[in-house]
Amino acid sequence: MGQGEEEPGRSTDRGPSGRPAPTWWTWFRGPGRRRRWRRLVLRRLLCAVCAAGALVGVLAVARAPQHGASRPVVVTTRSVAVGQLVDAGTVRVVRWPVDLVPANALHALGDVVGRRAGTPIGVGEPVTTARLSSGGLLAGQPVGMVAVHVALADAASASMVEVGEQVDLLGPDGPVARGLTVLRVDGPASGDGLGGALGPSADVGAGMVVAADAGSAAALAAAPLDALGRPTLTVVLRSR
Repeated sequence: MGQGEEEPGRSTDRGPSGRPAPTWWTWFRGPGRRRRWRRLVLRRLLCAVCAAGALVGVLAVARAPQHGASRPVVVTTRSVAVGQLVDAGTVRVVRWPVDLVPANALHALGDVVGRRAGTPIGVGEPVTTARLSSGGLLAGQPVGMVAVHVALADAASASMVEVGEQVDLLGPDGPVARGLTVLRVDGPASGDGLGGALGPSADVGAGMVVAADAGSAAALAAAPLDALGRPTLTVVLRSR
């Protein structure tokens, strides 16, 4: 057999290296295999390899242990103003990474619900012991402020005011006090049973408690009453 001649019965196809081609290469380069068809096969094989790799990666992530411990933390679901009573609809418990939990954060709803905010608390912020009132209405207020109860001429106007809002109080002759923080809102008490003797303001006690400095407190105390002894102050709500 001459040099360069192939042994009878063996394939004459050779691979890229010049050596005798394996069976799959012979099939791939066989008669009738167009170049376009070969590219299509290669693309499909490449897609299959990529899909298998992605699947392996997803499974590895899913089976990997979750690192980092977490703790329950009470956070607010809406803004809470100074002096506002925290109820069950104002807070919820979420889990935070231990490294991000404030040292004085509260972890159970029972430690928060029913207490008043001593400082403003934004939406989603953790509730801490330092942000809750430790006592009376003036907790969290500037030094020198006093709490003053204000009776209103229109008992129904108290319903438009919420704790923590800023209000002005007006008398018959103009402003009496401005920029007062509402600490508590009182609903009207029952009437005195005198029918219409006291007119439409038979409900008594309707008003609010506000934080005021000494000058504003004196002006509120000196606010005049009408001829029937009823309050004459009107509340004006300020925009936030």
